[in-house]
Amino acid sequence: MRFSERYGHKPVRAVLQVDSMDSDLRTSLWNVLHSWFLPKKEGRLREHVIFYGVVLNLQLNFFKRRIDAIPEWQGRYVESLQKWFFSCEWFEVYDFMEFMRTVRKNDDWRPGRTAYDMSLSFGDAINSVLEREESSYRFVGEQLTKIIDEAEIDSLEQALQSNDRFSGAREHMRAALQLYSNRKDPDYRNSIKEAISAIESAACVIAEDPKATLGQALKVAGKSHDIHPAMSKAFEQLYGYTSDSGGIRHAMLEEKNIDEHEARFMLIACSAFLNYLTSLSKN
Repeated sequence: MRFSERYGHKPVRAVLQVDSMDSDLRTSLWNVLHSWFLPKKEGRLREHVIFYGVVLNLQLNFFKRRIDAIPEWQGRYVESLQKWFFSCEWFEVYDFMEFMRTVRKNDDWRPGRTAYDMSLSFGDAINSVLEREESSYRFVGEQLTKIIDEAEIDSLEQALQSNDRFSGAREHMRAALQLYSNRKDPDYRNSIKEAISAIESAACVIAEDPKATLGQALKVAGKSHDIHPAMSKAFEQLYGYTSDSGGIRHAMLEEKNIDEHEARFMLIACSAFLNYLTSLSKN
C-alpha cells in the first residue's frame, strides 16, 4: 500500500473510491471495454459492421455529436475515444459504462475474447474490476448502484477522528480500513480482527481496565454510562461470532472463507459502535 493509505493520510472517500476514480480503476475499466468492444484489426469503421453500429449509437445517443464527424478509420476513432475516457470526470466514466451496458445486448460478440472474460457477462466483467479496485459501485441490472451509502462513510470518517483518549481504538479502525481496501491483496479476516479490536480498546478505556474483556468492559461501561442492556447484549453476540469455533479468531480453522460482504458489514458496524462508545465519554 502507498504511504498515504498506510498512515491514514488519504481520506476514506478516496480509499473506497466513492466520489473519485484512481488510474488503476480507470485503466482496468478501459481494458474491459477494449476486450469487449474494440476491434483489434485496423480498417475502415464501416467494415466493422457491429462496431460501427456501436459507434453510431454512441455518437447519436451518448455524446450527441454529428455523425458526419466520425473518422473513416477505426484506429482514429479508438484513439479519440481513449483520449476522452482518460481525461473525463470520474462520474462520466460511470455514465459511459452504464450506456455500454445497455448496448451490450449480444454477449456472444466479443472482438477480443480472452481466457479471463470468456465465462463472464459484460456486467460481471465490470463488477469484477469494481470489486477488485474497491470501488463503491456495482452493476445491479443495467444500473451502477452505490454499495456504501453516505451514513456509512460518515461513520467511518468519524471513527477515524476519535480524540486522543481513544487513539488506540482509532489506530485499530484505520488498520481495519487499510486491510479491507488493499487493492492488491485485501485481507478481510484481519480487517475484521482489527475492527473488533477497536471496540475492545474503546470499551477498556471507558471501563478503565486495560485487561478487561469486551463483555466485562461493556458491563462496567453500562453501569457508569447507562448503555441499554439490549445494545450491550447485541454487540456481545456479534463479538461472539468472531470468537466461536468457526469464527475469525480460531487459529485452527484459518481455511474459513471471509468475503468482502462480511468484512464491510463488520467495518461499518464496528465504526458505528466505536462512535457510540466514544460519545459516552463526552457525557
